[in-house]
Amino acid sequence: MTTVVVVLPSTTYRASDFVRAAESLSVDLIVASEQPPPFDMGDRYVEIDCADPDSAARAIVALGDRAAIDGVVGADDTGVIVTAMAATELGLRANDPEAARATRDKGLMRQRLETAEVPQPRFGIVKPGDDAAMVAAGVGFPIVIKPVNRSASQGVTRWSTTWTSASQWHGCRESSVTTGQALLRSACPAKRWRSRASFATAN
Repeated sequence: MTTVVVVLPSTTYRASDFVRAAESLSVDLIVASEQPPPFDMGDRYVEIDCADPDSAARAIVALGDRAAIDGVVGADDTGVIVTAMAATELGLRANDPEAARATRDKGLMRQRLETAEVPQPRFGIVKPGDDAAMVAAGVGFPIVIKPVNRSASQGVTRWSTTWTSASQWHGCRESSVTTGQALLRSACPAKRWRSRASFATAN
C-alpha cells in the first residue's frame, strides 16, 4: 500500500477532503499537523510547526526510519516549504525548497521574476525604517500594498492617486507574519500583464 504524509497546517479547511481522498484511493495516510491529534494515531501522526520549516521537515523525515514513505503533499500554501524540504530529504519527487520558499514571500518572488525577465507590474519592497511614501512614488499610482507573507487578500489595500494614510500603511506592514515587510506594486490591469507574459513565453 502506498504511504503518503499530508502536511495539514492548523489554518487549513481541507483536512477532511484529503482524508476522504486517501480512503477512496486506498492510500495509507500519515498526518503531520500543528495541533495535537484528535485521538491516539500512533505512528500515523506527527505534530509539527509550519513556522519552523527546518524542524518540521526533520520530524517528517524521522518517520522514514519507521515507515516507507512514498510521498509528501501539502494541504495548502502554508505547508509548501515543509513539504518541499521533507520530500527532498527523503529522495522523493518534490518542488525545489528554494522555489517553494519564494512562493511564500511576495517580495522574493517578484525579485526572482524580475531576474528571469518575466514581464510584471512595477513594484517596490518596503522594509522597516524605509520611506514608504518614496517607494510608492517610485512605483507610481495607483498601487496595491500587500504584506509579503500573507495570503487570501489579508492586509491588502489600494491607493488610487496619493498616499493617504500612514496608519493604513503601518497596519499592512505589521500584519506581515514575520518580516514586517510589504510589497508595493502597480495596480495596472492584471490581464494586460498576463498577455505580455504569454507573448514573452511564446517567443
